[in-house]
Amino acid sequence: MRSMRPGRVAVFGAAGAFGFLGACASGATNPSTGSQSASGSVSGSAVGSAVGGSGGTAVGGSGGGSGGTAHFDYAPNGGTGGMETCAAAEVKGKKAPVDIIFAVDTSGSMANEIAQVKANINGSFAAVLGQGDLDYRVTMIATKGTSAFAVCVAPPLGGPNCGSNLPLYRAVSQTVGSTNPLSLILSTYDSANAVLNWQSALRYDAIKVFVVITDDNATTAAQAFDTALLAKEPLGIFGTSLKRNYVFYGLIGIDKNDSTKKCSDAVNIGSVYQSLVTLTNGAQFSECEADYSPAFSAIAKNVLAKLSCHYAVPKNGPNGKAIDPKKVAVKLIDGMNQATPFANVKDAASCAGLEWYYDDNQNPGSLTLCPAACSSVETQLGGEVRIDVGCLEG
Repeated sequence: MRSMRPGRVAVFGAAGAFGFLGACASGATNPSTGSQSASGSVSGSAVGSAVGGSGGTAVGGSGGGSGGTAHFDYAPNGGTGGMETCAAAEVKGKKAPVDIIFAVDTSGSMANEIAQVKANINGSFAAVLGQGDLDYRVTMIATKGTSAFAVCVAPPLGGPNCGSNLPLYRAVSQTVGSTNPLSLILSTYDSANAVLNWQSALRYDAIKVFVVITDDNATTAAQAFDTALLAKEPLGIFGTSLKRNYVFYGLIGIDKNDSTKKCSDAVNIGSVYQSLVTLTNGAQFSECEADYSPAFSAIAKNVLAKLSCHYAVPKNGPNGKAIDPKKVAVKLIDGMNQATPFANVKDAASCAGLEWYYDDNQNPGSLTLCPAACSSVETQLGGEVRIDVGCLEG
């Protein structure tokens, strides 16, 4: 364990999710933070960036990191004045929340694929996520039932009678055709029909992971889907065009060795889905495989894999003493313990390299790494993001 000198607070988190900050001086009031709480006396939240695809029979997508930690200290320059009175503490943070949305084509050609979904979702998918201690929720958009052309997710993930198991699992009983999964994702999200609406199942700061399983292509264009999704309320829940907060995976009709060719049982290679995979740095797999466990396992592992690029900033320390947004320093510590500092810029439009910015410079609620810094973090093996923070004096 890393030693700390008095007056500094370290917070460690597992790969892809993190708590923020420790205790400052005396007092016992709770910090003001985001929606994801860290264990112990410290709270915080983080939104991971889109996770890359790897493993199994993946075609496309980039390799994800194998994990790391986030490390937070008070008083980036050792502290002066009142900051030296900060109490030393160490708290392990929770992982960033992830909301996973499946849309399964339940048309007449999909019996084998649906059987594989039912066979693997509790095993090679949910079991892997559970081993990583991930705060996740699943929404399933598909015909609900026990027939060959319906999806029934049994406990422990699903609920009784193929139903919901809230808040962990939300069953949206919607017949999905061979070409309309994307349009149904958009229409059911905020549907006026409470039976179909799954907006309430999502958390604003959670990473959104879409998994579409089909042997055909979509009639909704990739750009149209992305534009409509980013415009959904509350604005920003799926991110922005500069920083998307969703990643796309497809089990689609491609040959496992050549994504330009159709596999034997497919109707189409699913070029729209391939475009969304590329856009969000996801991964695609062949839906013609007899066993989906490698694909489901790879997706689950990728969800767990990467360091985060977005961090919630609390307003105060546990004693109510205000955090000084001007006394924040962000750096990447790689697997060889070498530090790479990231500079602060005023906004996303100012990003030009290894930098970061606040969501609001006057009243920051979160900080986000610029694309180049985010890419360097995402590819780390065994690294950590370290954020040094000082309190306001007086």
